[in-house]
Amino acid sequence: MSMYTGKKDLNKIKQNQKSKLENLQKCQVKQVEQLTSIYDVFQKNLHQFAGKYRDEISKNPDFREKFYELCDKMDVNPMISKKTMWSDLGFGDFYNELAMRILDICAKKYSIYGGITKITDIIDEFRRVYEMKVSKSDIERAINTVSSLGGCHIHNKYVYTVPLEMSPDFNLLLEVAEEERFVNEKIMQEKKGWTKERFYQKIQVLQREGLVWADKKTQTNMVDYYFPSLLNSYFDPLRSQMILQQLKQ
Repeated sequence: MSMYTGKKDLNKIKQNQKSKLENLQKCQVKQVEQLTSIYDVFQKNLHQFAGKYRDEISKNPDFREKFYELCDKMDVNPMISKKTMWSDLGFGDFYNELAMRILDICAKKYSIYGGITKITDIIDEFRRVYEMKVSKSDIERAINTVSSLGGCHIHNKYVYTVPLEMSPDFNLLLEVAEEERFVNEKIMQEKKGWTKERFYQKIQVLQREGLVWADKKTQTNMVDYYFPSLLNSYFDPLRSQMILQQLKQ
């Protein structure tokens, strides 16, 4: 085979490769156009669905959760952004407005609960004050929309509106208090193996922030510490208020 023939074959191979690459790029562009078209149709249908069931989405937390999951799969968030085609349906800023109401509830309960409020208490307050049904998922999404601003965050079953960063030790104290109704040096030593120094170091920080209240009038002569935000879980509201008054004295 001559050098000329070899060069000719090489050019032919390069030309075939270039042709294949161009065809592949055309197919990719066509696929993107098809997917974009499907996405636009889906979004339009989703918008029509939202308009038809607007009241149900706003009032029914279970229905809203399913609708949100559907939107999330398509990377559409009609409940937050104002300047979209969703704004005419009244969905713009839904979770931002919800977050403002949550923070207002927490602020009003601060003198009672400190900076920790149970999500279930917030849900009950929405039902009582605003006559509105919200779910745990609603509360989580609402707090996540404003958490970057600082001053509040959510962990497990609680909304925190204190500058204190809840370390694993603080969360352990809260976890044990849920089981025992209160915590003290002995309980934490038996359940978690804590030393006396570790317990009082953490509990004093929480006490300074007003997150726990001390009961010094115990039969064991050991100080018990209560999280005010947990009392409604064990007692009716009237009994909870009586206990809180006793702890204040």
